[in-house]
Amino acid sequence: MLSSRPSTRGSLLRGSKLRRERILEEASYNLFLVHADDALIDLLTDSGTSAMNAERWAGIMRGDES
Repeated sequence: MLSSRPSTRGSLLRGSKLRRERILEEASYNLFLVHADDALIDLLTDSGTSAMNAERWAGIMRGDES
C-alpha cells in the first residue's frame, strides 16, 4: 500500500552530495547566498504575494475603480 504522506527526503540543491555540501559551505550555510542555478526549487523568495487575507479582499471590495 502506498503512503499518502509526502516524502520529506531529498535535496533542494543540484549535484552530488559532495557538490551540495561544498555549495552550502561556500554560502556559510546561508540559503540566501546559494545561487539560483544551484537550486532545484526556490522556496525562499515566495513572499506569499498570491495569498489574499480578508483585509486585502475587503480593500478591493471598498476600492473605487472610477
